[in-house]
Amino acid sequence: MNPFMKGSLFLLLLVALGLIVSPQINADTDEDTFNVTVNISAVAQIIVIPTSLSWAQLSPGSNGAVQNVSLKNIGSLNLSTIYASANTITLESANPLGSGEAPKYAAPGLMMVQNATSGSSYYHLGRLEWNLSAALAGEVFPALEPTWSHGWYRNSSGNEYLWLLMNGTDGTCNTSTGNPIFRIKTAPENDTSMKRDLTTEVTTGDVCGGSYTAPSSSESWGVFSCVGAGNPLAGHFVAVYYDCTKIYIYNY
Repeated sequence: MNPFMKGSLFLLLLVALGLIVSPQINADTDEDTFNVTVNISAVAQIIVIPTSLSWAQLSPGSNGAVQNVSLKNIGSLNLSTIYASANTITLESANPLGSGEAPKYAAPGLMMVQNATSGSSYYHLGRLEWNLSAALAGEVFPALEPTWSHGWYRNSSGNEYLWLLMNGTDGTCNTSTGNPIFRIKTAPENDTSMKRDLTTEVTTGDVCGGSYTAPSSSESWGVFSCVGAGNPLAGHFVAVYYDCTKIYIYNY
């Protein structure tokens, strides 16, 4: 036999034997599955950037530079409403008028805020105005109720508006039974004119122009909503203290 043919036959036998003894490998396409459950707690949480604001060396009656505050929701709940709450009442617990001491005035009372997504108007963050100790020169009052107070509302326009708070029957300014009255002058007093007659223009906006809400028995403040056109406090709420000695001006 030809040696070449003998070698070829041997190779063919090896190939045939390999085909007989080699196992057939099939791909397994089945998958094993299991469930994973992640439970996220309901948490309302925000971060405020920046964490502090400051204005320095401002002249009386001037406006500080506008500063932006951003709120970011880092919780798991959707937040549809956020309220700005100032601690003016806590910081300014006593009448600072006449003291000449800046630390007795609460910083939030000097701030105004704007909701950048819902309009261009600025509102007081939380401002206190206090009763004056005595009548002003040239001040004219209506028939005063048993309990009353008066004072200035000041803003950065350089103007001052005289306000009057009175109670009719029970000696307190936070009950509906006492029928409290709040008035504020629409005409300002400035460097050129005095506006101290609290008996005039009552029908054209010197009354706050809105409704009054009496508190529950456990609360110390009643609230007027000021909506009158031309009213210097239009768009604000004015909370009046039960003893009539101060008012708190806010919106948010």
